[in-house]
Amino acid sequence: MKWDKRKKSLWNYLKENRQIRQSLLLAAFALVLTVCASAKTAMAYFTTYASAGGRAQISLGFTRTETEDTVSDWTKHIAVANSGEQECYARVKVLVGEQYKDSLLYTAEDGWRLEDTDGYWYYNKILAPQEKTSELLVKLERSMLSGMTQAEEQKVFNVIVVPEYTAVLYDEDGNPYADWSLTVAGEVE
Repeated sequence: MKWDKRKKSLWNYLKENRQIRQSLLLAAFALVLTVCASAKTAMAYFTTYASAGGRAQISLGFTRTETEDTVSDWTKHIAVANSGEQECYARVKVLVGEQYKDSLLYTAEDGWRLEDTDGYWYYNKILAPQEKTSELLVKLERSMLSGMTQAEEQKVFNVIVVPEYTAVLYDEDGNPYADWSLTVAGEVE
């Protein structure tokens, strides 16, 4: 019996012809069976695992810094100490009242540089664990304070040090660099 698509639909033709219907069902079953049989190897590919024995201690080694600042003779002595377990880069920002900005004198010892774009003082060297930076000195010119009593001078003048640090990162060639978008605020003593 041949199917004439002008006379009957395919569905009606299959309902009437049992042998073709059984052949199609058998082919569909074989296809499903083949897919199921190959699924086992495909699942093995996606679920492969490896196991190992023994123990290993992993330490993330966090970095921490502490800022030491002392004042003597109208000069603030600023240094940053790495009290953590990893190397880091350090920077500080010095904030004062608007009326004192032009009266500050900075003396940067070895390693410090001022970045004009953001106002931070950067320590160029890598700060190893338990190491301390050289001092950054911030001195207020006394000439601008003429006419004030000592109580007024101490009440009005205040230098705020904002320390930050970032972990040392290495590029693909092994060169160290600092990513200042990943900064952490240091602690002030």
